[in-house]
Amino acid sequence: MESFITLTNNEKILLYLLPYSRQDFGMEVPIRFTQKGISEALCISQSHVSYAVNALKEKNLITEELAYIKGGKRRRKTYFLSDIGYKNAMELEERVGQEKAKVRTNEGDIEVQLCDVKTYLEERLPLWQLVDCIDDKGIVDVSRLKKHDKENIEEAQEYKTSKPAEGMASEPSADEDVDKDVRNLAEETLEESVETALKFLREEMGLAKRLRKESIKVGRRRIKKTMNTVKKMRKKLT
Repeated sequence: MESFITLTNNEKILLYLLPYSRQDFGMEVPIRFTQKGISEALCISQSHVSYAVNALKEKNLITEELAYIKGGKRRRKTYFLSDIGYKNAMELEERVGQEKAKVRTNEGDIEVQLCDVKTYLEERLPLWQLVDCIDDKGIVDVSRLKKHDKENIEEAQEYKTSKPAEGMASEPSADEDVDKDVRNLAEETLEESVETALKFLREEMGLAKRLRKESIKVGRRRIKKTMNTVKKMRKKLT
């Protein structure tokens, strides 16, 4: 194979959110649906995640909702696919699933479609994760997964296939509550800071463009005025 498939951050987020619906959860939502959770799961910096979710929101592909996070007391922005986003993600999954890669078996390397790779692997990996596992030879290499990547996959499967039993969780201590509040506040502050910085940069870029256009207009007016003055002086001289 001459080239291998790659996914943009926007595409990874669409595939990451595809198995889930807001209706899967009640009042509390797992942290994995916040910008911080998406960043950790996909191994993408939070600033890039913030930029990607803003782009997806502008295209109405995802929804943004303030929701309480499991284990926390403050509401944070969470993200799920919109109806249009779900349709786009399904089409993307089908297209990516038809791409081919090699799987190493006892009988040698076998070239298969990505949607069929799972039949040859012991671990169940989402499609976006399989793409990350393709090495420079076009072979699906699960060893490329980092430890925390595997933990995120297991956590995702746990959220999707099981629900916590009522009355089983122990009550957190007062110190633990304070620690969680501090962590949540710090995470919210970071998330808001990134979004504020991006908004400021966009506004500054817009202002710079407007100033540039205005400067060009002023320059043209001055040149025109100067040319008129020169013409008048020439007439007087002749």
